[in-house]
Amino acid sequence: MSSMMKGIVGIIPLFALVALLTPSCSSTEKQDEYHDWQERNDAFIEDVADEVKLYADRGIRYDNASVGDRFRLPSYKLDSLRDDWNTSDYIYCTVIAKGNGTESPLYTDSVRIHYRCRLMPTDEHPNGFVAEQTYKTALPDIEVNVPKDFVVSGLVCGVATALQKMKVGDHWQLHIPYELGYNASVKTNIPAYSTLVFDIRLLASSHVGTPLPKM
Repeated sequence: MSSMMKGIVGIIPLFALVALLTPSCSSTEKQDEYHDWQERNDAFIEDVADEVKLYADRGIRYDNASVGDRFRLPSYKLDSLRDDWNTSDYIYCTVIAKGNGTESPLYTDSVRIHYRCRLMPTDEHPNGFVAEQTYKTALPDIEVNVPKDFVVSGLVCGVATALQKMKVGDHWQLHIPYELGYNASVKTNIPAYSTLVFDIRLLASSHVGTPLPKM
């Protein structure tokens, strides 16, 4: 065997070892999807807040918003007399559709909602990873897409805040800072410090002692 062939034979096992020890591109990308997650989510919600401020400067509020308008709501847990609120003290809402309801649910009320919860966009999930949802198909097929019933008080602060301003039939998109979501806690499919982007439709509500209507 020539000296050149001997050299090639000696190199092949080294290449094989390197291939085994080097993670695949897809594995590396998956690990990197949530790098600097807290800092990126902080920057993301700041950008959302800046966009919503343009509507606030025009006097847009939740009670006068039209379809397509955006507005912010302070967390229901905050003292309304404070004047030093931060970006993370608000949720940021977009009106997708307006309903015909006349009352908003109370904190102790039960609600029936359709929702889709996403994370902020990433390279791997440009529209945001869908962490949880009631939608199974694109079309509103009631036999397939079954809404869920909750008590408002049992939901994360950001969602509970919005529901107490929504009317039956309203369809909003919510951007919820992680401080008003799960904060530093890790939930199934949701890393710590995740902004929650909710697409939510309020279908029904009822006061304590009154059952929700049958579906």
